[in-house]
Amino acid sequence: MRFSQLPPAHVNELLRRFERINVKKGDTVIREGAEGNYLLRDRTGRCRVERTIGGVSMLLAELKSGDAFGEEALGVGSQAQRTVTMKTDGVLLGFPERTC
Repeated sequence: MRFSQLPPAHVNELLRRFERINVKKGDTVIREGAEGNYLLRDRTGRCRVERTIGGVSMLLAELKSGDAFGEEALGVGSQAQRTVTMKTDGVLLGFPERTC
């Protein structure tokens, strides 16, 4: 199930559980192929979203404040489909590891 398919009451509960995560330019926030269990929202800063296709890293998107990512990896046994790297210092909102 995608984050966008959750009932509004569940979305509000998820948002209340978010914690601030300070990140630096160059930090890899999500690595393609890593086990999932995270949902992040970019509060400040900018990120690059990339995916390896045929052995070549391809830029898919650049995210800005307010964008969410990682929801595709929330399913049981899911893996990240993309790598997300910080282009600037910033603050992300995400779930602490223990609640995933």
